[in-house]
Amino acid sequence: MSLGDDRLRSRALLIVARASSRMNGIPMYSASTRHLLGLVVVCVVEFCERLAGLLLSALLVVFLTERQQIGTGDAVRFADYFQALGYVVTLAGGAVADRIS
Repeated sequence: MSLGDDRLRSRALLIVARASSRMNGIPMYSASTRHLLGLVVVCVVEFCERLAGLLLSALLVVFLTERQQIGTGDAVRFADYFQALGYVVTLAGGAVADRIS
């Protein structure tokens, strides 16, 4: 190895170290700041997921009542069953995944 290769490698490591110490222009000096940023991201993603699920359920009720001519009570009950099925299927999928791995 030549001296130029060592300098290039050390320069690349310095660039990577500087890039990893910043995230989108926000200095990341401590682990607690990174954890706080990660917590905020997880909370926002979780909120959006829940909101999308509720909107899908509401749209299902509207579809069933207006397009399929099902009564409001029956449409709400069907949407509730659909939402409950989503939770049950994920539990069953987790059990299957645990047995496989």
